[in-house]
Amino acid sequence: MEAQQILLLILSIIIIGTTIIVGITLYKDQAYTANKTALVAEAKNFGKRITKYCQDLASLKNDNLQSASVDTTKLIKYLGWEGNFIKTEAGTFNITAVSDSSVIITGYAKAKKNGKSPKVIVTVTFPEGKMDLVESDSVTK
Repeated sequence: MEAQQILLLILSIIIIGTTIIVGITLYKDQAYTANKTALVAEAKNFGKRITKYCQDLASLKNDNLQSASVDTTKLIKYLGWEGNFIKTEAGTFNITAVSDSSVIITGYAKAKKNGKSPKVIVTVTFPEGKMDLVESDSVTK
């Protein structure tokens, strides 16, 4: 082999290797973003279901949302969860806090990137039934 052929072979190997590395990086970024999007979508769904639960609870009492008292056990049963948390395809959700004025659910995604993982916090506030959603990246161990 001539020197020119060897240089072309080495250059080809470098280009192919770089392309593979870039492809893997793009795939991981896409997987992370998709997992974060799925986590937010599920969190919104749980927030809407909690709002519906509290509206149903208030209508059963022929009252308004202000005086509807949220029972954690009944809320968990209404959501279809086995306990205080549920594992889904997107991640793990748990009921962080329940009071007469709000319910807070925290979700942690399965995907990890650069030592961080997507996190979402849903707060449903009563009596207005307002849902706030905060998404962030939390440091994983």
